[in-house]
Formats: sequence, structure tokens, C-alpha cells
Amino acid sequence: MVDSGIAFEHPDIASNIWTNPGETGGGRETNGRDDDRNGYVDDWRGWDWVTDDNRPADLSGHGTHTAGVIGADGNDGFGMAGVAWDVSLMPLRALDGVDNGDPDDVTAAFRYAIAAGADIVNASLAGTDMSSELLSVIQSAPDTLFVAAAGNEQANNDFTPSYPCNYQTSNLICVAATGFRGGLANFSNYGEASVDLAAPGVAILGPVPALTQLLDDFDNGLGSWVTGGSGTQWGPATYEEDGYVTTGPYENGTDSWVSSTEPVSLAGQSDCSLNYLTQTRLGSGDVLVTEVSSVGGPWTQLAVRRFNNFDFYKSISLDISHLTGRTDLLFRFRLQADGQSPGDGVDIDDVAVECTSTVYTGEEYSGASGTSEAAPLVAGAAALLKSYAPQIKAPAMIDALVSGVDPDPRLEGLVASGGRLNVMGALEVLGAVEFIPPDIPHARSVTLKRTKKGLGGLVKVTDSFASCAAGVEVLIKRNGRPIRRLETNDSGVFRVALKVRRGRYVAVAPEVRTGAYRADVCLKASSKALKI
Repeated sequence: MVDSGIAFEHPDIASNIWTNPGETGGGRETNGRDDDRNGYVDDWRGWDWVTDDNRPADLSGHGTHTAGVIGADGNDGFGMAGVAWDVSLMPLRALDGVDNGDPDDVTAAFRYAIAAGADIVNASLAGTDMSSELLSVIQSAPDTLFVAAAGNEQANNDFTPSYPCNYQTSNLICVAATGFRGGLANFSNYGEASVDLAAPGVAILGPVPALTQLLDDFDNGLGSWVTGGSGTQWGPATYEEDGYVTTGPYENGTDSWVSSTEPVSLAGQSDCSLNYLTQTRLGSGDVLVTEVSSVGGPWTQLAVRRFNNFDFYKSISLDISHLTGRTDLLFRFRLQADGQSPGDGVDIDDVAVECTSTVYTGEEYSGASGTSEAAPLVAGAAALLKSYAPQIKAPAMIDALVSGVDPDPRLEGLVASGGRLNVMGALEVLGAVEFIPPDIPHARSVTLKRTKKGLGGLVKVTDSFASCAAGVEVLIKRNGRPIRRLETNDSGVFRVALKVRRGRYVAVAPEVRTGAYRADVCLKASSKALKI
């Protein structure tokens, strides 16, 4: 899982997290040595290239969600089930808390996965930068399958390449997304030559980390933030009903700031980050400084930004895990102009402090949309192919996945296969046969008697299969003609108030079949005739 990390404590994923045998056991997890000599110290459950440590925790939720789509525990009475729920998930963090990543980190993560023996690498990421080194790494492992997301820009990848999707190599498969009713999702990239198949990618359920989120989107103005300093001051602004804070065009020599006033506590938290969006239009020599302080204490610099990104917002994620345990933190953004050539200003929006937590309530799931969700469905299907045919290599897996799709005319000309993922179809290409277990019959008996207000009785099941007795239909007949339909209660009892006249009364429980594949058959049963 080359992604934003994984919340390895999530109860629907924990049992499927990969551990490095060369760094596990006998205290090797924390001995500070590179026991397996792979260049990484104590990497017993993967690596984090963003913070360069052995704890690839997930601060955005993206990696946990994609990991769960592939391999959330199944048949355990909890949460959800992944496509391949008995699988080994290797957390390799190359994306930060706002899902941005450095191509060099992605390359290093791919190289690590190959060296560690991963059969399948899921890359729910996309970018416009072509890296010959990353392509070389993928090509160096022809038996390893790389599953890539096509991207979410509504673009034709044949003409506007997206990587790693567009790498032309026999061991990489690229995935577009389909919507609720089939057909291409309105956000999905496509490409008849560059994208292989599509898979569902709208409102896909997946697990997410237990995050502590402290968010300010400034939609209601400054709120709990204050401004100060000298020169041009910060202030609230809106664009199409979205709020943000800004300096606007500023004066020479400006040294002003906007600061939070509500203390943030990181007590009991871990893997914390400060995330925000910024748009900067700075003059030469001017800087945006991000700072942190304890209430009443001095300000400490977290980051300095000198770059301009003019007409688009840049997602920033700053690691503040070194502040874990502090209970009174304030944050501020400070514009310092050197008096030479001022610029058009700085915008800040969506400031959030996020931390992981080990406390799960069972509610940590969400729906997400994107080719990032479509790709792990294909990766999970590939894992099932590997479990069915352990010796299968990447090109054969791709052939099975592409050949086994459900054709969809709406995907013709948009993806090479012209179809959407069909897991059973891919397995059938390899010779698998769908097994439908035989029906299970459940014998029943019905009794009927007269009551003070009418008729009543009881449905029993010979083998105690409760579903054939509780809440099932009973038909009352008089002299062979139906006169009343009713349902049993949870104990199989039924009663009906009616005027009983002379005749022969019979209670009948018709045959009922349940289940789409293996059917539990509640056999038909009739009572003895009750003569009135």
C-alpha cells in the first residue's frame, strides 16, 4: 500500500497488517538496528518516507480507506469486508497529511515493496510528472503487479498523461472509475490506450483512522482568530460563499499575523500534523512564517514559505508530532516583508490539526469517491487471483482482469477493455468454476386450534432453523378456500380473530426460499383439519 500510511490499530485492519520477519521478534522492533540490512532501521511494519521513520501512520485517512477496500477483515461480525479479506497489507507512506507526495518517495516505496516480496502494489495516486527512475523500478519487477489510479481530472490520459497510469509496461494496470448506474464517473480520467478497465468508484465504503480534527474553514469570518503586528493587517474574505483569511496586497515592511486563540490539546494523541491550504503571491525576499506557541509563551517557527503559487491553493502538511502531550498550543501565520518589492498577498484556508488515536468506537468508516477507490477494488481482485493460482505472474493477472470484465457500451472507446471489473469473470478466465452449494431443506409442522376469539396455532421447525418459524406467512383455509393470511410472531405463534362457522379449517405454511445462492428452503407444511 503505497499511500498516506495505514491506521494499523483499526480493528477491521489490524490482523491483516504485514510485519517484516527480519525486524520482528526478540526485541528487534525497537533495538535501533537495521537487523535485515535493507537500509531501514526497525522497519518492522513498513516505512514512512514523509517523516523518515518506522511508523507509517495515516494522517489523511486515504491510505486506511484504500487498504480496507482491499483487505478489511471479513466474516467476523464487525464493520465491513474487503475484496480479499485474508491478505497481508504492507504500509508504505509516501503521501503526507493532505495526500501530496514526492516522486522520489514514491519511487523509494515501490523499491521497498519489491525488495520485501510484495506480489501486488496498489498505487492510488496520480501526477503529471514522468519519472524515468520510477518506470525503471516498475520494470525491474516484471512478476509484480502494479495497480494505478487513472486520476480524477475528467481528462483523457491518452493526450494528457497521468503517472504512474501511463507507464507502458506489461506489469502495470490502470483503473478508471464508474458511477452508481455504470458508465464512467463524471470525475474519472479515461483513455482507450492508457487506461485498462474501470471499477466502481463512487461512495465506496472503507475504514478511516480515529482522527482528532480541529478545523477552521473561516466560512464565518475570523471566529476565534485574532490579528496583529505592523503594516497591512490580515482579515476575513469570501469567494463564492467560501471563507478564508488574507492580507491582500500589502505594504513594504509589513510584519503582521493572524493567530488562533483557542488552545489545542495534543494530550493522549500521536502522529499529529498541522494542515492548511495557502495561496501565496509574495514579493522577492518576503516570507510566510508558520509558528506555534504555548499560551503566554514565545513563538517557535514551524515552517517558512518563500514560494508563489498565484492562482491555486497549495496543500501544506507540517509534522507536529514532537509537540505530542502539550495541552495549550496556539498557531499563527505571519507575513514578513523586507521593504523591497511587496506582492499581492497571502490567503489561508481550512486550518486543521489532525492526530491519530488508538480509541475506536466501531463508527470509523466513511464513503469516498475517486479512482483511488476503484484501483483497490482491482488490487483486491488480483489478490483473489493470486490465492486461486499462487504461481500466476503480473501479465497473466492483467489478462484475466481485462478479459473477465462486464462489457459496458458506455465505456467503449474510454478504456481499453470496454468494461467494468468482474471478479468472478476474472477467476473464470483462469478456469475457476462458481460453486453454488445445494439447497438446505428445513422441515416444518403446523398446528391449528380454536380460541376464544377465533383461531390460533404454532409453526415449528424440525432442526430449529428459526427463520422458518418466525415472521413467516400462514394461510388459513375453510373448506379448501383461503379466507385469511397472517404472520407468525418470533416464537412461531399465530392468532386471528374471526367468526368461526361450521366447516373444515386448515392452516398452511407455504414453501419459502431464502438466499441468492445457497437457499435455505422452508418446506411447505399443513395442519390437520380442524372440524367445526
